Amino acid sequence: MVTGASSGLGRDLSIALARKGFRVLVADVNPKEAAVTLKMVEQAGGTGEIYQCDVTRVEEVQRMADHVSSAWGGLDLLVNNAGVSAAGVVGDMPIENWHWLKPLFIWPVPQKVMHFTPVSAVSRKQLTELDTCQCLCIFVMHQPD
Repeated sequence: MVTGASSGLGRDLSIALARKGFRVLVADVNPKEAAVTLKMVEQAGGTGEIYQCDVTRVEEVQRMADHVSSAWGGLDLLVNNAGVSAAGVVGDMPIENWHWLKPLFIWPVPQKVMHFTPVSAVSRKQLTELDTCQCLCIFVMHQPD
């Protein structure tokens, strides 16, 4: 599963995973762009499905975990990629920007780990959780010459 999979690094990681034989759950708040990613996953030789989810909402993450458990039988890889950014000098950024950033950078990782660890335990799969920085390092190191 890749969150924030409708664009940027999330899209690229979804495609890279498809090339490695993964079935990819393209999870994003934007279903239209997620559909574009899924098409690219399929063109890369992979399979998957779209799941619309706002990862800042606990109940939506729980529904996604329930779906993965019932429809997929568990999860091998959880890529916590969903996020937003704000630019500017740290000391000059309005506090509203920090409040906007906080829900996507602090709570989604523990929420998803909490909800998806039991899903993996039931299916006897070992869950590997990666955040965006880890994925970027892996993605850059494994690019063809």
